[in-house]
Amino acid sequence: MKQLIKFMSIMLCCMMMTTAFTACGGDDDSGSPISGGGSTDGTQTTTKEKLVGTWQAIAAKGTFSRNGYNYKDINTKEIYGIDSLYSTPALIIINSDGKFESYHAGLSNYKIINGTSYPFDYSWRKQGAYHGGDGEGTYTLEGNQIQLNDNAGSPFSIKATINSLTNDRLILHIVSEDSEGKCHENVIVTYGRDGDGVEYFTYPYVNRNIQYAEYAGDWILDHCSNANAPIGAIFTFNSDGTGCINSPYDVNFTFNLASTGEFYLYFDEYWYEKGMIHFTETEAEGYYVDFANENNHFNFTLTRK
Repeated sequence: MKQLIKFMSIMLCCMMMTTAFTACGGDDDSGSPISGGGSTDGTQTTTKEKLVGTWQAIAAKGTFSRNGYNYKDINTKEIYGIDSLYSTPALIIINSDGKFESYHAGLSNYKIINGTSYPFDYSWRKQGAYHGGDGEGTYTLEGNQIQLNDNAGSPFSIKATINSLTNDRLILHIVSEDSEGKCHENVIVTYGRDGDGVEYFTYPYVNRNIQYAEYAGDWILDHCSNANAPIGAIFTFNSDGTGCINSPYDVNFTFNLASTGEFYLYFDEYWYEKGMIHFTETEAEGYYVDFANENNHFNFTLTRK
């Protein structure tokens, strides 16, 4: 019996030693562990080898400010919104030689949706943070902290925390401050390897249900309480949110009409009219607010659909 107890004690000690060695041997000095979603082979570590590649921004969420005050929320998958962030490049290329390139998007091919202009194409411009710098340099990686050191200097360099790194997703947390310590941006940006997951130009937040076609046509201005109004002029409203005041004025505009009847008529980025309008099948009446903050009442009659 004593021999059996002695044998069991020896076996128990061996099992405890094996467990201890296994726990110590599990340490990994290759980098900070980063867990994440997407395509992954489990918990990964941040290493330069895993970062190498082309990463294109596919989503951004957080807050930003241009002056350290008046913060705005951002939650977008559009290049239109992503590129509005000064400190966040929309495209990052990480090279194996310790160098990087960063790019912002030049937006183009604007189209009118409900009287507002939105881009539908882009091209890449090599730039660093704040849309400046050389857009290239060297990078350093310490744990889950990455810094892109722009050749043009620290004002155009980027420091970020890697929240997640998988085979096809890189998620960066970027906080930028000015020289006075005021926070300009606090955003989480998701990048897809080689643009995987891009969903640009969908604009899901834009109201596309306003039936402009219902009001499209030529409308003659019959009456307006503003003595300087172009009585007798033809206002052409198109179904795509564009329009013009016909000869002898030949003035183009875009418009935005809400279901409540509130409208904006944009002649350029500085000159616009806003007010309320009510339509019937052949007539329209309402008012607009002038620069003196006075309501000017008007009437239209439909001349051609």
